[in-house]
Amino acid sequence: MPLIVPEDLSTRWILEADGVFLLDRAGAVRQECRPLRILVLDLDGGSAATVDGVLALLSLSPLQIEPVVATLPGMHESRSGVLPSRQWNPQWTEHFDAAVLTDRSGDGGQAHRSLWWDEIRDALDWLAEHVGTRLHLGWSAAAALAHVHGIESPERAARVDARVLHRVVRRQSYLLRGVDEEFPVQVGWQRRLPRDFLLDAPGLELLAESTAGDPYLLRTWDRRSLYALQQPFGDATGSTVRVGASHASLLVGNWLNYYLYQPASLPRDGRVHSPLG
Repeated sequence: MPLIVPEDLSTRWILEADGVFLLDRAGAVRQECRPLRILVLDLDGGSAATVDGVLALLSLSPLQIEPVVATLPGMHESRSGVLPSRQWNPQWTEHFDAAVLTDRSGDGGQAHRSLWWDEIRDALDWLAEHVGTRLHLGWSAAAALAHVHGIESPERAARVDARVLHRVVRRQSYLLRGVDEEFPVQVGWQRRLPRDFLLDAPGLELLAESTAGDPYLLRTWDRRSLYALQQPFGDATGSTVRVGASHASLLVGNWLNYYLYQPASLPRDGRVHSPLG
């Protein structure tokens, strides 16, 4: 949470250099003290474990959050998770502060070959227009990269299902604040996305990758889209979702705080006015 300090405080720069998030009084006045409405779009065909893993991460934040779970019409299935799901449609006029798109934990196929590809593209276009910041996990990250940036693997993903060591590429990013220089990630699928194409794609920046050089975490320069090419909380097919002992809670907490909650990082007009990492 930010500290409100006088603008002329002589030691302000020292505090900021030490990672203390400061907020001036003008920024404090602009804050809205209300629950943040977050749309969780379930792309895993009604899998309770996948959605509940996302809800568990959101619940770790001290911020007030009102999650809404929705599925695409073609994928709509009954589920026994923490929250019931609603059916998304492109005519929605509801306001959401952010959106999380879930992984498809058992799907290593190419996004454009999905039975629901038309619906997924419509949903991605709707989110880009109506929701300020989006977090894409696993398969949904690959789908968004294919649709929005034209980057897709030429072949099916390879099943890995192993803990793989990853490393931070952009240490100054606020998204990775508190995350170790190297950290393990449970890799379900190895999506053979060309790293060079990702680095050369306009508007994309690599934040973290595996020690083998496979991209893991990317964001757009306007900080409105965050892509995690692996499900950060591990395999959701088990009986429990492992979040406490991983970087996942830090990643999602930083995303909520610095990219969503703080008015300096994402004002009402949706444009970024401060040099957040």
